[in-house]
Amino acid sequence: MRQALGYSIASKLLLLFLVANVSADERLKRQAGTTIRKWALNTVYYYFDASLTTAQQTLANRVMKSIIQPSTCISFVVNATARNRVKIVSDPTIDFCESSNVGCKGGEQTVTMGSKCIYVSH
Repeated sequence: MRQALGYSIASKLLLLFLVANVSADERLKRQAGTTIRKWALNTVYYYFDASLTTAQQTLANRVMKSIIQPSTCISFVVNATARNRVKIVSDPTIDFCESSNVGCKGGEQTVTMGSKCIYVSH
């Protein structure tokens, strides 16, 4: 149960951001779609919506900066006005985390943290 709940946000953020490290040739070899765009300079700009609690913001920062960033080439930078950015919001009516996009679609993208999007460590 730890991983199911603990890494739900990590898995969504990884799906959204990890594409920054995959080349177009590698995607073609694996027969994945080629419409996925990488984040410029492997930098994901993000900001928190006012709907997030301090605990949710702390969790999201921990996942991005302590789990994803050290093990990938992706950097996370807070910037609510960047041309391409991720808005992290809270929606207690959904259970886990969700995002409708993978990679950089351009403009603002949303990652939603649900009521069970938590981190439980051992």
